[in-house]
Amino acid sequence: MEKSYEINELATEYYHQKLLESKEAQEYLRKRKINNESIALFQIGYAPKENELYEYLLNKGYNDELIKNSSLIIEDTIDKFSNRIVFPNIDEKKRVISFSARTINDNIKPKYINSFDSTIHKKMQNFYGINIAKDYVEKYIILVEGATDVITLNQAGIKNVVALLGTELTEEQCHLIKRITNTVIVALDCDLAGKSATRRIIKILNKCGIKSKMLNVEKAKDPDEYIKNFEINNFKELINAILKI
Repeated sequence: MEKSYEINELATEYYHQKLLESKEAQEYLRKRKINNESIALFQIGYAPKENELYEYLLNKGYNDELIKNSSLIIEDTIDKFSNRIVFPNIDEKKRVISFSARTINDNIKPKYINSFDSTIHKKMQNFYGINIAKDYVEKYIILVEGATDVITLNQAGIKNVVALLGTELTEEQCHLIKRITNTVIVALDCDLAGKSATRRIIKILNKCGIKSKMLNVEKAKDPDEYIKNFEINNFKELINAILKI
């Protein structure tokens, strides 16, 4: 199991370095208004050509079987995340357990892909950003849908925020939340799918004895877009308003 963590740490360093070498990847992040501080804090990376990661890990001394079982490689030697921005998923103990990735070309589908579940990663047991949020939680935590929401809120000074690694919330994730707080503000996307997911999540939170509040950002599709369009102070006003209810 320790070898799996080691491989993920090496992959994180590798992807991050490749991002620093890629003007195209950096330009994409600039357009998304993700700054250099966030790139470093969240260890964001970029996966270049198809088999470079495989060769990199092989040269680091890891055997073929271990690399192929890492959930980073598909079809023997191809990097699962090739030509995508890579977001490491880091657990509360600061270990890289998996990765999520987004294409920089919107014509490529699907836009988002994730690591397979493995011995060190179950997507329904963790949150993106939990490694940072757990150190900043006072009275509540904000639950959002995607990595960019977490990053945008962090850049605006709101650090008690985590994102789902799927579309559902589990009781295992509730146990993780309860270790750091007993109140959750649910701020998912404002489309029909997001509103439906919010209702399901609130039911699960209530079942687990966690207080829940729903944040509605009707003038934008998600917190990321809302903050970029209406600034952070307006977002804070929305938070303060629902906390009083």
